[in-house]
Amino acid sequence: MLLAFGEHVRSGATLDETSLSRVERALGRLRGGRFDRTAVDVLTEKSVRWVLRNPDRVPLPTPEYRR
Repeated sequence: MLLAFGEHVRSGATLDETSLSRVERALGRLRGGRFDRTAVDVLTEKSVRWVLRNPDRVPLPTPEYRR
């Protein structure tokens, strides 16, 4: 799901490079099942910003889950 999120915020009207860098760092802190409140906050903020830039619904492909 983290991979899918990282790809999704790069679609449509993408976030700026600084925001994308923050997303990547946050995703890295959450990989492997780790929890980092600051990383979750960053992803929440950036996802809201992405939705505001892309108000029309975008169909999502089925993510590849690896467990």
